[in-house]
Amino acid sequence: MPTDIIEDSRLRMCMVSDRFGRVLPFSKGLLATSILATGIKPPAAYDVARVIQERLNKSSAESIASEALTQITAQEISRRESRLVPSKS
Repeated sequence: MPTDIIEDSRLRMCMVSDRFGRVLPFSKGLLATSILATGIKPPAAYDVARVIQERLNKSSAESIASEALTQITAQEISRRESRLVPSKS
């Protein structure tokens, strides 16, 4: 069974709502798969998804809009990419 859906009393389930009002539980695996579609290598994609999952678990929010999830995911990817690309000074 995927580890991101195993129940753990220490983790709360964060729900993701889309612009049509549909609500689904956050899935680290689904997020990682979506990130893979951008061309990011699997280890990095799954690490980004893990970091996002940790942020959601630490937050007090019970839900997040899909647009906000997309934004924090893009920010995390940008943060990582900026560390890998040398600055042009």
